[in-house]
Amino acid sequence: MFKTNRNTMSPTCFFRLSFALGGLLLFGACSSSQNKNANEIPKAPLAPQDATLELLAPTKENQSPRQRRVYNERQGKRVLASVESDFNGDGRIDFIQIYNDNGQWIQMEKADLDGDGSFDITFLHEWNKSRKEAQLVQEIFDTNYDSKADLWKDFSTDGSLKQRRLDRDFDGRPDYWEHYERGQIIRIEQDKNGDGVPDSAPRPRIQRR
Repeated sequence: MFKTNRNTMSPTCFFRLSFALGGLLLFGACSSSQNKNANEIPKAPLAPQDATLELLAPTKENQSPRQRRVYNERQGKRVLASVESDFNGDGRIDFIQIYNDNGQWIQMEKADLDGDGSFDITFLHEWNKSRKEAQLVQEIFDTNYDSKADLWKDFSTDGSLKQRRLDRDFDGRPDYWEHYERGQIIRIEQDKNGDGVPDSAPRPRIQRR
C-alpha cells in the first residue's frame, strides 16, 4: 500500500488525498444518512500565477515531492497543462493535476495510492459560471486496486451528494445505486440479475434521531 506523508506533500495534495481516502471508507456503507461534513466539496484551486518552475527535486532543505510541470503553447504563450508529482521517488507519477485549456483551473486530478502505476482515484471538475469557480462534480474510485473503477460519486451544482454507484461484484459496471436529496438517501436500486439495469428498489433504512 502506498503511504502518504504529510511532511512530503503540499497541503492541497494532502487534503485531496485525505478526502479521497475518506470516500474509500464509505464504499461498503449503505446507511440512509450521511455526515454533513462528508458532503462538503473541496474547491479546485486556481493555477499558480508564476508557473516558472518546471522541475522540483527534494533536497535536505526542501522536502517537497519531485514535481514536473507540463506546458502547452497557445497563441504564442505557454499555458500550464498539468502538474505531475512523485511522492515515493520511484520515478512514476503518484498524483497529477490536469488543467483546463487556458491553464486557469483544474479539470481533473488523479492519485495512485498503492504505487503500482495505476490511478486509484479521480476527481473531475467543471466550471460553475454562476459561482465563478471550478466545482467537483464526480469522484471515481478503484477500491480493490484491480485497475477498474468500482465506486462513482456524483455531485449536484450546489455541492451536495447526488448519487453513489457501486460495483459490488467487481465486474466493471455498477450494480447498486444510491440516490440522494439534501444529504439523505431517497431511493436505492440494485441489479441482481447482472444485466446492467436496475431491477429493484428496496426502501432505504431511515435512521431515527
